[in-house]
Amino acid sequence: MRYFIFFILVFLFTSCEIFQSGVSPEEYKALVDFYKATDGDNWHRNNGWDINQDPEKNTVNNRWAGINVKGHHVVEINFSQYNLNGNIPVSIQNLPYLEAISLSMNSIKELPKEIGSLKKLEILNLGNNLLEKIPDEIGNLTNLRELNLSSNKIKKIPTQIGNLKKLEDLGISQNSIENIPNEIGNLERLIQLSFYMNKIKKVPSSISNLKKLRFLNLANNLIENLPNEIGECESLENLDLYTNKLKNLPKNISKLKELEQLNISKNNLEGLPTEFSELKDNLLFLKLYQNNFGGKIPSVIFELDSLRNLNLRLNKITSLPKEISNLKKLEILDLGINKIENIPNEISELKDLMYIDLSGNKFKNFPIEILDSENLQVLYLQNNKLQSIPNKISNLKNLKTLYISDNKITELPTSINNIQTLYGIQADRNPIKNKAEISQLSR
Repeated sequence: MRYFIFFILVFLFTSCEIFQSGVSPEEYKALVDFYKATDGDNWHRNNGWDINQDPEKNTVNNRWAGINVKGHHVVEINFSQYNLNGNIPVSIQNLPYLEAISLSMNSIKELPKEIGSLKKLEILNLGNNLLEKIPDEIGNLTNLRELNLSSNKIKKIPTQIGNLKKLEDLGISQNSIENIPNEIGNLERLIQLSFYMNKIKKVPSSISNLKKLRFLNLANNLIENLPNEIGECESLENLDLYTNKLKNLPKNISKLKELEQLNISKNNLEGLPTEFSELKDNLLFLKLYQNNFGGKIPSVIFELDSLRNLNLRLNKITSLPKEISNLKKLEILDLGINKIENIPNEISELKDLMYIDLSGNKFKNFPIEILDSENLQVLYLQNNKLQSIPNKISNLKNLKTLYISDNKITELPTSINNIQTLYGIQADRNPIKNKAEISQLSR
């Protein structure tokens, strides 16, 4: 009986906490202003909102859509994807207990300077709106831990952003920013930093101060050179430089000993520094597709013996050296759309290989060297000059999909039917005569 009474008391206490009514008159008026300034009548949800109350006797509680009340104060506003349209009103400053604001995926056009009055704010998410400017006063939000301004129309980052010393996650992707201020180096607690898809040409050397940074996304910009100081980001695990104008990498990139994923695809690289091999202990994913590697693959790659995924698609590579056998842990190898005619026997030593793409090369004969890859599941060989498939393809006991379209194959071996795991063969645009004999052939 005592436990039952205790349970009832806890329930009543919790219920009172969740549905407590009333905030200060100033907070109530600020909520009414917010409702009117963002076209509250057309929000996707506005249940509970009563904007015609006596401010002194308001009944604001957690049943009002999008807000969280605690201790008779509004501590959170969450209207992500609510169809808000308009500006955040100046009276937002009258919600001084706010700890989190999430207004992503709306049509907010302006952020007032009074936002800087919210000293308790820890999370500010304004991604996917129509903002064109960040007020300097954002630098007053010294308790901020997360700031998302991605997918807006922002052209400039105020230098005051350097005051946000507690910031751990900063996202300003998909804007029109041309410069990263030097003050970014003041944000020594940053763990994630994303400037994806802007117009950035230069990375400041002050990035060296970001010792705790683990994720850095600079993809889809106009960067021609990385500062040597990038090597001082000693905790970096994921670096994305996809689609820039890099012609080379700084030697100090080798100091990123924790780096696990590196994407430098769609740049103008012709080689890699010899020091690159020092990343071998942790680097798992290396994407280098669509660069200017001609002839041989940079030899330093074959010293990265922890690699699981290597992508060299869309280069001008003519050969694969026997040193490929050094990459014993490799699971995915993409060499599509190059100029390779054959592969070395040593590729058979890659026992963990599950996926290989050799499409769009110059193979005249099926690369029998891969027939010992017992764990291979996906094989791309389309758009070559193959004339036949060997009977021993049945050695690939774990093969699931085979792509051999756009070749000159006239007949498929019936032994292919013995691969129990194979559920699809793409063989379009080949003059195959015995299609009816192949059960897995896609028609």
